[in-house]
Amino acid sequence: MNAAQMPPTWPMVWPKRWSSVVHMLEQTAERVPEQTALICGDTQLSYAQYRSCVAALAVEFRQMGIGAGDRVALLMCNSADLAIAMFAVQAAGAQVVPLNPAYTQAELAPVLVDADVALLVHDSELAMICAAVLPPRTPTLAVGAGARDLTEAQVPAALPLPDPQSLSTLQYTGGTTGVAKGVELSHAAIATNIAQREALLPTISGERILAITPLFHVYAVSMGLYLAVNCAGTLVIVPKFTAAGVLQDIARHRITFLSASPAIFQAVMRDDGFNRADLSSLRVCSSGSAALAADVLQRWERATGAVICEGYGQTEAGPVLTYNPLNGARLPGTVGTAVPQTEISIVDVQTGLTEMPVGQ
Repeated sequence: MNAAQMPPTWPMVWPKRWSSVVHMLEQTAERVPEQTALICGDTQLSYAQYRSCVAALAVEFRQMGIGAGDRVALLMCNSADLAIAMFAVQAAGAQVVPLNPAYTQAELAPVLVDADVALLVHDSELAMICAAVLPPRTPTLAVGAGARDLTEAQVPAALPLPDPQSLSTLQYTGGTTGVAKGVELSHAAIATNIAQREALLPTISGERILAITPLFHVYAVSMGLYLAVNCAGTLVIVPKFTAAGVLQDIARHRITFLSASPAIFQAVMRDDGFNRADLSSLRVCSSGSAALAADVLQRWERATGAVICEGYGQTEAGPVLTYNPLNGARLPGTVGTAVPQTEISIVDVQTGLTEMPVGQ
């Protein structure tokens, strides 16, 4: 799609495009070192501390022999440790492989074999399942209760910066078959997609973002972890979802940007405390991962005063493909318009992948 075809909601000047998300973290920490970057329970890190923790772990990975061409799997629940590890693997030049900590042994074993990981970083309570499914002689690093606390490694190490053209992530997706398939994404592709999303759903500096959905999933990574660093915002990580807890977190932390799924919006509105909650700080919400019913969107917007922008993505796209624009016409019940420099075709698989006519 060329510039002449771009909808009027797109900016004439592209949002900033980073070389990689690690470059993004480095420059944000340089610019606003004292700004609060992460909050998870009682843990709170400034951008200077966040960068320091990532650098220390990246250097440790390199000392272990982890680097270009290697893959490091993360089997972790939502935590500050997971955020640090996600950036640190990429800073070390390796490829991060985020995995679902709720996987069974039968689900996890073939993925680990397929990924051929050089290291597995896991929550300490998952040690038994890791021992049962890991290929022989694969090293592990346990974090969390009774093990390493990655937030304590605040040393003035230089933050390694990866080659933008190298591979950043191996993200497994179930697709429509139920068989996990690995999608390889480069640093440049992910960084470009951040700018593409920003063109339709712009953030403001210092945004306060609530990360509810699991950070091993591409939606939460893009619309939480990376989004926060891009706008020098504060990411408030929810370790375990409850509707009442979300309402409390929005009020306590003055959340401005809420990224959630339709099921989460519905659960929060069903909570007994919804009508009494202070949601006045909310500026904009993002809905993804499934279709959002129009009546749910309307009830949420009437109650909170915060618009919901619906979007659509695929892991293979890095992941954002479309959004209903924040500054422009939104059409509830749709996925919006394509992000810049993206072409989308809708095809009929029953007739040999022929392109569907407009309107069908």
